[in-house]
Amino acid sequence: HRYLASRGFPRGAVLEERYATDTTENLHFSLDLLKERGVRDPHVVVCTSDFHVLRTERIIAALEAERGDNGVPFSAVVLGAPTPKPAIPASYLREYVALTIHRIIGRA
Repeated sequence: HRYLASRGFPRGAVLEERYATDTTENLHFSLDLLKERGVRDPHVVVCTSDFHVLRTERIIAALEAERGDNGVPFSAVVLGAPTPKPAIPASYLREYVALTIHRIIGRA
């Protein structure tokens, strides 16, 4: 929010979701913010770390099906920001574990 506002985006055009504790909650809460403001069938761009793109796309696919079935359709694309080189091994290992856990519990 601060980053976009500092680069000239009008404060009123940037919505800040403050309550999520994970990616799934962030997407749900952000889509709810858009719905509250009358935005129908939004197309959103989700920005995340490059190592988190695959899991985010899986989460979005599940939410598109869930919310679409409930009459609240949306579509999204995911953009990944580069991970600093020293953090790559730990970041990708963490994401591999997270993807495995999500597959086991059937979340994404």
